[in-house]
Amino acid sequence: MNMDIILDFLSSASTIVALITLTVDVRERHRNERFSQAQNVACWLTASLTAGRQEVTISNDNQVPIYEVSLSLDDVQSPDSYGKTEEWCSFVESVPPGTHHINVPFGGGGMCHHYGPSISFKDAKGLYWHRDVSGKLIQIHEETRKFRKLSLPTQETGLID
Repeated sequence: MNMDIILDFLSSASTIVALITLTVDVRERHRNERFSQAQNVACWLTASLTAGRQEVTISNDNQVPIYEVSLSLDDVQSPDSYGKTEEWCSFVESVPPGTHHINVPFGGGGMCHHYGPSISFKDAKGLYWHRDVSGKLIQIHEETRKFRKLSLPTQETGLID
């Protein structure tokens, strides 16, 4: 009789562990699917910084375009303090797969400040993303125009290649 109780308990515990493992696996797979396109988008400076406009390379290593793309040059030490206004952003309605170049406005750096590009975009699934100047990718929950505080209609900069 005691052995039946122990076997029933072990069977129930095994089922619970299997369900928990399955739930964790499904969540991880869903997270990876959600990030799949966004992880393949990056940007970097094409040449050294100069005041005026700076060329930035965008890599969209996917089979589909990204949309509502905005770029800025942000201060590495305080990435939230720069590049979220129309004056310092470039906007492109879509970027096809491949490597492309765009000019981004840049007012010039200051002493002890280092600048690099950040990019905000919408993926083919309709999710919005921001990769900051340090390369950290986060999902944002508003349109890139709102996130960057760009007026509507936004003046499209256009790719230079």
